[in-house]
Amino acid sequence: MRTVLIIGGDGFIGSHLRDHYLNQPDTKVISVDKDQIRTPTPVMDNFRFDKYDLQYFFDSLVTTVIKDKPDIVYNCLAVANTEKKIF
Repeated sequence: MRTVLIIGGDGFIGSHLRDHYLNQPDTKVISVDKDQIRTPTPVMDNFRFDKYDLQYFFDSLVTTVIKDKPDIVYNCLAVANTEKKIF
C-alpha cells in the first residue's frame, strides 16, 4: 500500500487530490490543513484516511511523516485570505 501526504488537503486542489487517491483501493491518504471544516464525513470515516490539524499537531505531523514515510508528497498549502498581509 502506498501512502500519499497532502499538505493543504482541504483546499480546492488538495481536496480533489485527496478524493482521487481515496478512490484507489491501494492508497492511504494523510491530509494536513489548518482545520477540519471542509472535510466531508464520508472521507473522515474512511479507514485509509488520516487528518491532522496543522495549527495544533505540527509535532505529530513530523512524527507521522517519519513513521509512515509517504511515497508521494503534495504541498498545496496557500494563504486563502488575500486581505491579510504575509509580511
